[in-house]
Formats: sequence, structure tokens, C-alpha cells
Amino acid sequence: MQAFFVQIDAPLDIDHRILEVWAGSTTTYVRGEADMAKKESPQIRVVAPFMWLFRREHESGPITHWYVTAGPLATDKVL
Repeated sequence: MQAFFVQIDAPLDIDHRILEVWAGSTTTYVRGEADMAKKESPQIRVVAPFMWLFRREHESGPITHWYVTAGPLATDKVL
């Protein structure tokens, strides 16, 4: 999985900003935005909203699920 993201991110300059975090006993929501541009065209930037959801089986347990939503995104600008 890490190799997959490294390959996708390699030609891009990406800055993730966390805007809000809501934390419950077994679920954490993170809302933010990713500001990105191709490294070869840094003047053309795209901002895409995202939401991450982290789930645990137990309140003090490890994260067992990570859900990601992103977009909308003008993919023709960065892909």
C-alpha cells in the first residue's frame, strides 16, 4: 500500500491541512483539504476536500479501519 501511494505522489507536491477533528470513543472523524500541484507545474494548484474516518474495536484499541473520501477533484490538472 505504501509503495502504491509513493508512486502516485511522486510527481506531485501535496500539502494536507487538517481543518477539524471530531473524536468519539471508537470513531474519529478528520476533515481537511489537500492542496496539490504537479512538481513540473507548481503554479497550477488544485485544492481537494477530504474526510478520514478512523474506527477502533475498543476505546483503547488500535485503529482497525481507515475510510477515506476525497473530492471533488479536477483530476485533469494534476494527473
